[in-house]
Amino acid sequence: MAAFNLDSEAFSFDAADAMGADSNPNSLLFDRAPLPMWVFDQESLRFLAVNHAAVRKYGYSREEFLALTIADIRPPADVPRLQRVLSLPIHDDRPVEGGEWKHRSKTGEIFDVEITSTAVRFQGRDAEMVMAYDVTGHKREQHGMSVRYALTRMLAESPGDITAKAMRALCEWLDFDLVEWWQPYAADKMLLRKMYWQPPDEEAIHPVAAPILLELREGVLAQTWIGGWPAWIEDFSNQPGYQDRVAELRKAGISEGIAFAVRAHSATIGVIVLLSRGRRQKDTQTIELMRDIGAQIGQHVERCRAEKESRDRKSVV
Repeated sequence: MAAFNLDSEAFSFDAADAMGADSNPNSLLFDRAPLPMWVFDQESLRFLAVNHAAVRKYGYSREEFLALTIADIRPPADVPRLQRVLSLPIHDDRPVEGGEWKHRSKTGEIFDVEITSTAVRFQGRDAEMVMAYDVTGHKREQHGMSVRYALTRMLAESPGDITAKAMRALCEWLDFDLVEWWQPYAADKMLLRKMYWQPPDEEAIHPVAAPILLELREGVLAQTWIGGWPAWIEDFSNQPGYQDRVAELRKAGISEGIAFAVRAHSATIGVIVLLSRGRRQKDTQTIELMRDIGAQIGQHVERCRAEKESRDRKSVV
């Protein structure tokens, strides 16, 4: 995995080195570092100083940061792990690799970081200086390759149509919370939701979804059907097929989704929508992954259709 390797000898600085002799958080080494850095109080866990890269990455102003603790930039599920790690003794003031963590921005976006920390004295307090390196893109690329391979194997080894099974697998592999499969009806004049799936332990979302009129060319799903390119859904309140379900989706915590075309022989045969409770990074890697997945599923559906037609012809003969 690509990582920022903090060399112990080159970066064995103390608070005065990083913050300036007068512990000024605006010192060049700290504030203009290209990676997010901060100093936090070991006792209260509150931020004592943050650099410009951290402000830019996490979306909080410096003033907002100083009112937070380091637990506030983590998903709630990761806080117990943080507490366990912080309970361990700190033996020296040399840089220590803190491993991989999930962090959360002000907007709720979750991303993966590798951190390196150093015990320091800052403003008369026992503190830690932390540097964070975002590894989300690399992890997403590796995970995308794994998903492509697993889906290819699943579709190739299955004798019949397993589109529903593949949809469930995608929902779980990609950590989404609901998946829907929309198909054309009435001579391709509308999209109807053919099936949907969500984890069985989740509160069920109402199964009724209004049809989407393609002739109006309105909304993300219609544009995905027409153009064949994946697209994010960030606001359900103005989206055909979801407008009548906004309150229910919000109650279930669904905040956004991504729609991608299922294509066979360069023609769109359906649209799959993956819905999520958390905010996600909207990057080209995810768009390309969804496009590839749509092509894989489309080829599988077309193969199953051709095989069925062949069997039907043989039964007639």
